[in-house]
Amino acid sequence: MYEVKSKCRKLNNPHVLFNDGIAKYFTIWEEIAGKQLLRDAADQGKLDAIFILGMMLMAEGIERKQEALIMLNNAYVNTRRSWNLRHSVTRFKTTCYGEQRR
Repeated sequence: MYEVKSKCRKLNNPHVLFNDGIAKYFTIWEEIAGKQLLRDAADQGKLDAIFILGMMLMAEGIERKQEALIMLNNAYVNTRRSWNLRHSVTRFKTTCYGEQRR
């Protein structure tokens, strides 16, 4: 399994970048590296990463709120308004906590 994940990392697989970014940012406390991995995944169109980055920007303060809203709105429009935010939240919780909590 490690070999497959390692190869996916080398190929910049957005799902692996997202999972690694969440792990580094929220559990290992490597905030800069974790945020960069999330940006890389978001740049490849990974909606879950875009959502998390948008929430992070909003948490940084009012001066970043507009940037976050534009980023989130653009992602929503690009999916032809079919982006399921609940799915993104669930995926985040599953990635962070392992099993889905209710």
